[in-house]
Amino acid sequence: MDYQTAIDYLFSLEFFGVKLGLANINRLLELCGNPQNNQKIIQIAGTNGKGSVAAMLETILQSAGYRVGLFTSPHLVDFAERIRINQKNIPRDKIGELTGYLLPGINQIAGEPGLAHPTYFEVNTAMALLYFHQEKTDWSLLEVGMGGRLDATSAVTPRAVIITNISLDHQRYLGDNIRDIAYEKAGTIKQNVPVFTRAAGEALEVIMETCRRKNAPLISGDKLGKIIKNQPAKNGQLVSLETRRRRYDDLFIPLPGPHQADNALLAVNVADYLGGVSEEQVKKGLARTFWPGRIMIIGENPLIIIDGAHNTDSMEKLKHTIKQNFPHQRLIVVLAFLADKNVSDVLRSILSTAAEVIVTEVGNSKRALPADTLAAMVNSEGVEVTIKRSSVAALNYARSIADAADLILICGSLYLAGELLEQRRPLSISR
Repeated sequence: MDYQTAIDYLFSLEFFGVKLGLANINRLLELCGNPQNNQKIIQIAGTNGKGSVAAMLETILQSAGYRVGLFTSPHLVDFAERIRINQKNIPRDKIGELTGYLLPGINQIAGEPGLAHPTYFEVNTAMALLYFHQEKTDWSLLEVGMGGRLDATSAVTPRAVIITNISLDHQRYLGDNIRDIAYEKAGTIKQNVPVFTRAAGEALEVIMETCRRKNAPLISGDKLGKIIKNQPAKNGQLVSLETRRRRYDDLFIPLPGPHQADNALLAVNVADYLGGVSEEQVKKGLARTFWPGRIMIIGENPLIIIDGAHNTDSMEKLKHTIKQNFPHQRLIVVLAFLADKNVSDVLRSILSTAAEVIVTEVGNSKRALPADTLAAMVNSEGVEVTIKRSSVAALNYARSIADAADLILICGSLYLAGELLEQRRPLSISR
């Protein structure tokens, strides 16, 4: 199958929506010869920070000489971003080849009693595991798509599980309180498999209970060590931290924000646990981390920052980082959301600091929240708003009203981030 035919087919699978459960993916992998069975896999779950931790661990392990596969979602500009090895996106001809290989199994499953047509994410997961198997990765890192217990990535038995943090998100599917959401994410925990987490409070209680039942070693809280220094630096930050095994001084992370220091602590702990990684390799790997769309500077005078923050926790962290790292005169915010998000709470978080608010809508998703609806929600908070029908028009308008000392912040959805990054330039994660 050629690349364009494959991409058109893969995107058509979005029609089947989100179906949480492992029956489909287990069957699809079985028909592929269970490519996951001979892979050393690390599964990364959590509400926020999954991708950042995965990207950090990827480059740390790569710097130690390992061949590392990474599966993440969603992509920003190009489908190929979802599946990469040693920071190089899957080739387009390989996407066509693997889609053609999977197609007979997909059609077979669609007709089998008790099963449903495989979804977009299930097929993506199977494709990633097939690719990593064929390319003989030393480590395969899988970012959970949603939840964990019934997520397609949970069809594997990992060597370690990472759970970043847990806050409210995807309540429609995972539950409307922290304990229920934690239960779903703790579903990634397997018998005797170590768990690394920065979760706290009720969420940690659920994880602790699951670990006890499954005899899974838990590394959390003080066992993770501590962050000794977190100092903003140009295009990132300098972090000193101490794990159970070693102290690391002045690690440069090209991602700003205290939350990224937390993510680094998780990634370094896992690297320590896996072994075979030196202090210098950790330092080199973290410095090479590339994870676009997260507090990403795309313009100067005025400063323009894109971030995919879309829930209350991530928006609060974004707001804190902007205040700490980026002095500015006025904050001009460009917003768009998907309709299935708890937008009201997220809005309250960011509107309190915004001098100007411009709303638009995501043009590359059927789940987009209409700009008029978003504008009405902003107005209901007592804030005036300008509506622009496209993200490009919204950014151009923000530029037109901004002074050199202002800051334009684009946030609310990774889909919005991807749409504007695509307009700016073709985004290549490959190095």
